Amino acid sequence: MLLTEFAEKHYFPHVKKTVRETTYVGYWSSYIRYVRPEFSDVDMNGITVLHIENWIDSIEKPGAAAKAFKVLRQIMRRADYCDMLNIDDPTKKHIKLPKTEGNQNRILTADEVKELLVGFRGHILEPCVLCAVTLGLRRCESFGLLWEDIDFETGDVFVHRSIQYINGHEVCYPTKTKLSTRHVYLPPYALQRLLEIREESGPLLKVPVREAPVLYKKHIQESVLPYTPFMNLRHTYATLALESGTDILLIAKMLGHTDLEMAYTRYVKPSKQAYISAQNNMQDLIAPPEKERKPIKSLFSRLKAKVLGST
Repeated sequence: MLLTEFAEKHYFPHVKKTVRETTYVGYWSSYIRYVRPEFSDVDMNGITVLHIENWIDSIEKPGAAAKAFKVLRQIMRRADYCDMLNIDDPTKKHIKLPKTEGNQNRILTADEVKELLVGFRGHILEPCVLCAVTLGLRRCESFGLLWEDIDFETGDVFVHRSIQYINGHEVCYPTKTKLSTRHVYLPPYALQRLLEIREESGPLLKVPVREAPVLYKKHIQESVLPYTPFMNLRHTYATLALESGTDILLIAKMLGHTDLEMAYTRYVKPSKQAYISAQNNMQDLIAPPEKERKPIKSLFSRLKAKVLGST
């Protein structure tokens, strides 16, 4: 059987019943753009490791290559599960994927966050921006918040809903994972500000989901505010929380992650100042008393100035 025939008659109808619409759309998009053009006339039992590797190498963007391979692998494994393969699944071999560039997210500094929050005072997106950057919410989670989800006595915010724009319409889902359904707590400044602008009920987001990122970027450009994509406010929160002394395990819990590795590899990006501060703490802990040290002319001060001067 041709791979495309199996994918479109068996795999995708099965997947559509088992995953969220957002996930399905992502798989289908990658399939249409990368998988189907390459394997449209190829029998599943004729696919080889060499063919797959050459195909992966032909995809320009590493991230797109990795996602396309994931879709191909899922199709092949579904075919194997359904006893449609007469060969060992080639996607189970050790196929080397191109390296991605890693975490390139633009992280705002604490001063930039202050400037951003001041710049959004009175804007229609202020409640969502405020919650995103002070609670580490996913964009879809901040868009899904209702005023009723906030306990204004304690600052407790119940995160249990997400809203996304998919295929021309808005879709409301529970949070991404079980651990993503969580209680988080607003810092006093954010709680006080939300008290000032609160409404009795309804969504914090007062514009269509599709328009919100556009309005966010437009306001930043017009007001000349520090820019990072809305989704990166979550990354900014995680990094600043770490730099303020919050334990990374607690940060992972507050972000709603299922494991510590996700917070460490994807969301936390300590600044050079944080590294310097950490070494200052170590200096205070282990350095001999001043009178027992050999005179060194401000070595650490010069090192700090050199490092920070390179930022």
